[in-house]
Order: sequence, then C-alpha cells, then structure tokens
Amino acid sequence: MRPLLPALAALCIAGNAAAAPREAALPGAARQLRAEIGADGRFHVEVKAEPGDGWWRLADQAGLDASRWRELSRAGGGGRGPTAHRWYPVPGELWPAGLGARVVRALFPESEPHEGGWRHRVSSQKVNGRSESPWALAQLYAGDGRLHERLGLPRRSLRPGDRVVVPRELCLAELRPPAEDAAPAGAGAVPAVEADDDIADEQPPEPPVAFEVAPGSRSADGLLTYESDEQGPHAVYRLQAGETLYSHVVIRFTGRLGGSYVNEAARRFAERSGIRDVTDIPVGWKVRIPLEELRPEFLPPGHPRRLEWEREQEESRRLSTVPVRRGLAGVHVVLDAGHGGSDPGALSANVWEDDYAYDIKCRLMALLADRTHATVHPLVTDASTGHAPLSRLSRDDDERLLTEPPLELGRGVSTRTAVHARWLLSNDIRRRLLQDGVADDQLVFVSIHADSLHPSARGAMAYYPASKFRPDRYGVPSSVSGSGHSFKEARAANQFKMTRTEALRAEGRSRRLGESIIESVREAGIEVHGFSPVRGYIVRKRAMVPAVLRFNRVPASVLVEVVNLNNGEDQKQLRDPAFRQAFAEAVLDGLLRYFEGAPVRSGQ
Repeated sequence: MRPLLPALAALCIAGNAAAAPREAALPGAARQLRAEIGADGRFHVEVKAEPGDGWWRLADQAGLDASRWRELSRAGGGGRGPTAHRWYPVPGELWPAGLGARVVRALFPESEPHEGGWRHRVSSQKVNGRSESPWALAQLYAGDGRLHERLGLPRRSLRPGDRVVVPRELCLAELRPPAEDAAPAGAGAVPAVEADDDIADEQPPEPPVAFEVAPGSRSADGLLTYESDEQGPHAVYRLQAGETLYSHVVIRFTGRLGGSYVNEAARRFAERSGIRDVTDIPVGWKVRIPLEELRPEFLPPGHPRRLEWEREQEESRRLSTVPVRRGLAGVHVVLDAGHGGSDPGALSANVWEDDYAYDIKCRLMALLADRTHATVHPLVTDASTGHAPLSRLSRDDDERLLTEPPLELGRGVSTRTAVHARWLLSNDIRRRLLQDGVADDQLVFVSIHADSLHPSARGAMAYYPASKFRPDRYGVPSSVSGSGHSFKEARAANQFKMTRTEALRAEGRSRRLGESIIESVREAGIEVHGFSPVRGYIVRKRAMVPAVLRFNRVPASVLVEVVNLNNGEDQKQLRDPAFRQAFAEAVLDGLLRYFEGAPVRSGQ
C-alpha cells in the first residue's frame, strides 16, 4: 500500500523568513475567536465566552457543531458552564469548514497562493524557541495534523525561513486557488470547462431584475412577506423560538450550505435587519432578505426569475416519464464514488470522504448484483481491495478510473483532471450502450459523496443538473487534453451537444431519480437535510452545478451527498458499517422506486 498522499514534490526549503504575528483575531463568527501559535509549535484556536453562555450555546455561536459541546467543555476544563469573558480552546477536530483558511490568513498574511497551490513561509518569530511544526502545517493546510508524515513534510522541525509549497490538490477546499485552464486550441475548439474540486465553474451572475412587490403580499406557505424600503424590495421572515439566523434563514431560503458562505450571508442579513447580536435575536424579529439572495421558489409570485423556474420545472416534469422496469430488468447503472487517489475529498477528524463513499458504492454494487437484473458500470475501482465492502477502512491512494488505459488517481493526477475524466468515461459508456441498442431511458448515473458544510446542517442530499446551467455545446477540457494523461475516452471525444429539450428531459428525470432516492433514505429512518434536500444546483458565491453532472450525457444523473462530515452526528454515523449498508440499501430502494413508479412524497 502506498502512502496516504504522494510526497510533496513541490516541498522546498529556502531562505528569507517572513515574520508573522504570534496571535491574531479571527473575524466572521458570532463569538469572538482568536488563533495563536502555542508553545508546542502547533496552532490553537480559542473562543471567548460571553455572559449567559452555556457550553452548547458557546459551541453553536462559535460556528461549531453544537451537538459536540461536551468536547468543548472537556477541552475547557469542564464545569457547569464557561466563565464570561474567558477564552476557551477549540479542539482541532471541532474546527468548522473555512476556519483553517481564516487561521492561515490571520496568522500568516504573507503566505500566498503559489503555482496552483499554497506557499507557506515559516515565521522568524518563535514561541519558546520553536517555529511552527510539520503537524501544525498539516493541520492547517490538509485539515488533520496527523497527516504530516504522509503529506511528505520533513520529520525534523521546520526552521525560520523555510518555505513549504503545498500542491493545490492536497489543500483544504477553502485554501485551493482557482486553477487556470486554457481553452483548447485549433479549428472548431470550444471553451474549456472549468471545475473547482468536484464543482463546475460558477455561473455568471444574473442581471438585476426590476420588480416591485405588492405591499403586504405573502408567499403561498405564509413563511415570508414582501416589502420595500430605501434599500429596495426584500422578503421578511420573523424568527421563531429556537431558530437561528444560520440554519432557519440563510440555509433555508438562500440555499447556501458552506460554512464561510453561510456565515457571510448571516452577517449581511443581520446588518440589513438591524441585528447587533446574532446570538440574541428576539422571537418575531423581522429578518430582511434581499430578493436577489432568495432561491427562485421563495421569490414573490410573478417575479421573472420565479416564473422562469416554474416554467422549467413544469416542462422538465412533463418530459420526465420512463417506462416501468420491474426488478431493474434491462437497466444500466453507471456508478461512481467521488475523489480517490491523491484527493481524499472532504476531511474531518480522520474520516476521509473517498474511502467511505467508495465503501457505500461497493455495497450498492453488491446489492444490485444480488437483488436486481441491472447491469452495473463502475467508474472507479480500488487496486488493493477491488469492489469488496469492508467493515474497517484504512486510507490508501491506489484508486483508479476504469478508462482505457486505467487512470491511476494516486500518480500525479490532479483533482480537476480526475473530475472531468469521470464524465468523459460516463459519456463514452452511454455512447457504446446506445450503439448496442440500449434505450436512453434505461440508463442512470449515481455518484456517491460526503459533504463538508456548515456544522448546523446534517443529513443526506441529492443534486441533479438544472437545465439552465447546462451548456449546449462543449468539448474535452484542457485539464484533460493537456494533462499528459492519455486515455481512449478523451481521445475519442470531440464535441458534445445538448438541445434545450434534452437538457429539460434530463433535468426532469434526474430530479425524479433524486427525489426517489431521498424518499427511500427518509423511509429507512436515515437523516435527510431539513430544507429542500433535492436540488438542481449548489449555491456558493453564485449558483453552480457539479461538473460530473453538468457535462454528463446520461439522462438521469444524480450526485448523492450521504452526510455532512462537519456535523458530529453525521460523521459518527458514516463510520458505522451498518449505517453504510443501510444507506446503500436505501439507494437501491430509490432506484427501484424510480423505475417502478412508486410515489414520492411532495415537498422534496
């Protein structure tokens, strides 16, 4: 078995130290946070308690997983509650997504993106005679200090002036600078597609829409009222007892899920609504949400963006019918598990997304073989364990994509190349099946993942490709054609085309498939995300669609997020092989539900 991650070929030792502060404040949380380099050479984050805080409230308002308040309490010395105005340590395993990036930027302002990765300059300012340690750098840049040896960092202590360059694919997602892909050259070339991790390029911002709300108008469900003031039209939500600005407003109505994006939107909404302390909002307070921040289904009736969304929903639904296929007879399932090789995916407290997602994929493969007549086309395999489900998982990097020849994901293949190779392989499988006489409505694509979201979110989700975000023509991206990794499926591809009708049909079928899987997950007693768990796009700064869906020609395609690894309960469940088996069985039931026409509860 090879090491967890390839040795850092870009790791270099040079001179010229850059000074960095020993302690720095961290913005962006409801409770004040600060970071410092401790006497042990590691990075530490502390949170400041305010009057009235209990351990649960302190964890929640610091943007941590409040269900793990006992760990925060133990780290702080226990007791009935924290003391007001005192600083308490936040264990590294409780750090939410995005916090590592804030620590880097606060403590080391001269560290910078560098040649597709991140260049860290070891500070000349020592603490108790020590500089930051290899453990600390692995903790910050890769998400877990225990990875320092497998990351290729030297065993000896780093010296002031050393430079460490961490390749982009090994960095936490929030520290990855955008990769630059040039458009392919030559006659008839089309623009290169872009991807960030497993995410396609952000869509261009939509132009502002002039719209006047009718005074006192309400949403159909009565949750929102619509008003205007000197800053423009907006929705109003009155916060209920026990609700938070993060979960019950930002996540619910905007679709944002990532920790840093949720926190930033909460700050903007608080300022817009005259909220001084997001931890102490009176019940019934009017939270104002600008219309441009709302998901289309929450816009006022008659708003152009909502009307467009309603038309697309209706048309895609009309085109989404599929023939009944009992026991999945004649069905072909293209089955994927995200990340792999040198890309572990989301990472939290020694749980790597790729290993656990791959195990669920293997369990689903076995179920499809044992209980159905379906034919499975896996996209990825593990060279050492094959497709066997495992009770105990250990990290390796010998996964390969089943292209011709196989693309070894642990051998210098960038995340971007691997992502685009997946949909190229899936499209080639579809092409061959159609040539063999298989109908398009017999094909489905399922990709298994685990997410890294704001810690208040938990449960399963499914994404489908919304038609409005799909290009009508596209080709092989330069991250594949110029990567030096050659395989038949990329060489054979030239240009893909998709008509509007095809995109709408694919949206409808994919949404039905996602709804069927999530309904089966819910019926299995597994936690499902509380607000719209089936979505056609992801919202970060703007809307985006995972590349493996956006460019996939299989007409029923979904990406299933099993859990949120930043949520302690979700993470604990994913570790349990019985949970992984139950989830695989729920996905199987969802496939049967989709092809056998079983009803899906409304309001997905």
